[in-house]
Amino acid sequence: MHNKKLFVLAAVVALPCITFASFVPYSDAQAAPASVSRQEPAASRLPWAQPAQRRTVAPDQTSINAAQSKVKRPKRNAPSAQRKVRRRRGNGVAPVPAPDVAEYKTLVSNFAREYNVPVDLANAIVTVESNYYPKAQGGAGEVGLMQIKPATARGMGYKGSRSGLFHPETNIKFGMKYLAAAYKLGGKTTCGAVLKYNAGHGAKRMNPISSAYCAKVKRLLQK
Repeated sequence: MHNKKLFVLAAVVALPCITFASFVPYSDAQAAPASVSRQEPAASRLPWAQPAQRRTVAPDQTSINAAQSKVKRPKRNAPSAQRKVRRRRGNGVAPVPAPDVAEYKTLVSNFAREYNVPVDLANAIVTVESNYYPKAQGGAGEVGLMQIKPATARGMGYKGSRSGLFHPETNIKFGMKYLAAAYKLGGKTTCGAVLKYNAGHGAKRMNPISSAYCAKVKRLLQK
């Protein structure tokens, strides 16, 4: 009897616990492990935080044409009237004659008569020397219509500068004085005058350059 009472008492005590447990729902949080959220931070989703995308803009044809129009193209060098003409005396090609040839020929004729030089010989010398180009310059320092050197002109009484010998009248005056002395020293012959004028008053023998020079002068005298 005593044992029966103990059993009934134990059953009464255990009944509320069983009843309470049957009403408690099973939690999903306990049944499965919590999932880890991998969403990006809110700041990274802002428009200004996104990397800028490069945009390729095709160049406007108008802009290209405008840029090309601003490019400076080199100008062609116009022939200068002051250009230097260099040649070898006696066997070179004379420059193109100047437009005032008639005026220069008049000066040559006047000074040739003044210094007792045959006019035709004087004009032939000037033709071979410069072809009547007043700015002609030789490779050895000769200048002007008669290709006279400054030192040679000073020996004839010239007191001016080298640039002064480019003046046609001045050049012809002192060049003709030198040619007159060459003509006299050369025995008043064509090749003798050419040798003394081309190679110097002290030259004794004809050299190849002076020979070619004399041949040109003779051809001009025959015209």
